[in-house]
Amino acid sequence: MGYVKGLEVEGYRGLRKASLTDFAGINVFVGKNGSGKSSLLEALYIALKPFDGLKHVVKRRGWFGLASAEALFHGRDSEIKIRITLEDGSWEEVIIRRSAPTVGHIEALKAKGLDASKLYALSISAKGKVAGDATFYVDPSGKCLTLFEKGEGMVYGATFIDWNSVYSYGTPEEAYSTMVKEGGEEAKEAVIKTLQAEYEELRDIAVLRAYDEWVLHLTFKDGAVPYYVAGDGIRYALMYLMAVSTPKEAVLLMEEPELHAHPRLMKIVANSILHTHRERRNQVFLSTHSLELIEMLIEQAEKLGLKDQDLKIYRLALKNGVLYSKVYTLSEALDAVKKLEWDLRR
Repeated sequence: MGYVKGLEVEGYRGLRKASLTDFAGINVFVGKNGSGKSSLLEALYIALKPFDGLKHVVKRRGWFGLASAEALFHGRDSEIKIRITLEDGSWEEVIIRRSAPTVGHIEALKAKGLDASKLYALSISAKGKVAGDATFYVDPSGKCLTLFEKGEGMVYGATFIDWNSVYSYGTPEEAYSTMVKEGGEEAKEAVIKTLQAEYEELRDIAVLRAYDEWVLHLTFKDGAVPYYVAGDGIRYALMYLMAVSTPKEAVLLMEEPELHAHPRLMKIVANSILHTHRERRNQVFLSTHSLELIEMLIEQAEKLGLKDQDLKIYRLALKNGVLYSKVYTLSEALDAVKKLEWDLRR
């Protein structure tokens, strides 16, 4: 599909207007809380996978019910516009609007036992190589029902990894199945070997039957442990490693991969990000608050001989809904960190 080279966003969450260009192979978003990092990752995901992306965004914030759908819009804006440009000059555009149920949809919802008056309606229209129209209905619990008008075109390879991916039952199992199906035993062995650098007693990872469910397990020297009761650090690391080891020529969107990570484990994650870009030709976008992770990425990138087009750091600031950014290429980031001892997060 080629790299995403530019992103324009209007009316999405805190972003009244945002425009970023000339993305690299690895793009690191840094900034204070509320500076738009997560919103940019979500906007990219929606642009690449309009229908699955919007459903994912509503789900990850769905605990707040109907307000989660309302909060997609900036202030009183009634329309969201997201547009990406790709390396070959093509583009994808997604428009999301506040909507109201049609007569046909009211009947379809009634057949499913749902009252349209108690649902929040969103219409979404995608143009470009991914094309289609749909209406989303969000219920008070945050669950999302999709009614398609039409859908066609290609599907871009894109994966979003965040706290919801780590904690939601089914997501780690799906990631494991995808890894084995697409990457084979080679990908699985690579993940195990990488984790063993920090967890020497780890022997295997596998989906096993437990409490009438198929659950991902980590097998150690003394027995198997269900993924969901393992430590937060190894869970985050495993999810990121499975995600970066499988795709090829895709886009990976990562929110704060440093969470719960010991510095040694963080180095493993940093190296896996660089590896997936170099060896799997994946483009990576990630948000972080960790100066250690930033420095690890920069230092390891230098050792690997990566160029300016391989890694960029975007320092973000949001003022009255308008996004501002200071961009550091790899060489500029190296100078800033090593010579000037700058904290690139500030």
